[in-house]
Amino acid sequence: MTSHEDDEEPTNPNMDVAQVTDQSLTIPAPPPDAALHPSIAGSFADDFAFTPEGERAIVVQKHIQADRAHVRDAFLDAEKLCQWMTTERYPIQECVVDPVPGGLFRYVWKSPETGDEVTIHGLFVELNEDRIVHQENLDTETGDEPHQETHGRLAVSTTFAADPRGGTDIRMHLEYPTPESRDAVLESPMERGMRETFTNLAELLAPRV
Repeated sequence: MTSHEDDEEPTNPNMDVAQVTDQSLTIPAPPPDAALHPSIAGSFADDFAFTPEGERAIVVQKHIQADRAHVRDAFLDAEKLCQWMTTERYPIQECVVDPVPGGLFRYVWKSPETGDEVTIHGLFVELNEDRIVHQENLDTETGDEPHQETHGRLAVSTTFAADPRGGTDIRMHLEYPTPESRDAVLESPMERGMRETFTNLAELLAPRV
């Protein structure tokens, strides 16, 4: 897989950039408290892995105690994405997706303390039952500085494998345009943020009694 950082971003006739910018989703309330199944309670953050691979890639892995269809749907449904792809330091503010090949997506997080914003935007390349491939760019806005592109365009392949013991194994392969951009991510708080969001996902999809 290559990052295709020099390619122009294709557009989808069903959703243009202006639509992505203008649309937003009301952030739903978190799911009501309920007793977690005892077999998985307290184990959400125990099996997260964030590992460099080669010179330009990072592999993220997480087991979710839910069937593959539900896990995949949580990566493509805007309402579910807004419930799990958020952190305490940077709550998600905007979540727009058009889950078709060539469809665009846009996520915006904002720090309530500093007002800094982080935006990820891109397009879906491939959507299968066991794999999602997309390209994305990350922009930041700090203080009076306008949005600045960070790390360049990267290619992300997310696979969903049914675990014979139950649940689904997620594997994300993130390929950056340069070794330097990958190394900058390794030195950033990204691992902590992804660990928190994947813990949210596990909680959201956990079986309840």
